[in-house]
Amino acid sequence: SSPEFDKLLESYFSTPHTVAFGQIAAAFSISYSNPKTYLSLKNDLIEARKRATYGSSTLIEVNTERNSNALLHQEIQEIVCRTINHKWQI
Repeated sequence: SSPEFDKLLESYFSTPHTVAFGQIAAAFSISYSNPKTYLSLKNDLIEARKRATYGSSTLIEVNTERNSNALLHQEIQEIVCRTINHKWQI
């Protein structure tokens, strides 16, 4: 990765912030969830997919700890892929 990319990544994704995503979602009438477990995430993804079939958007905020972030992202990606594959019969 380039220094410019690293700086953007740090500024927008790695640095703690005070953004309240739930409030932003509410301002745009978007469904919002902040699951704390894998099962909650899976259920939220299923519900988001149901809403999407009716043209509704969902913002799912997943909070992580930086040190274990890479492994967690891989696990989340696997859950998302399994959920999509199951729901869309891919």
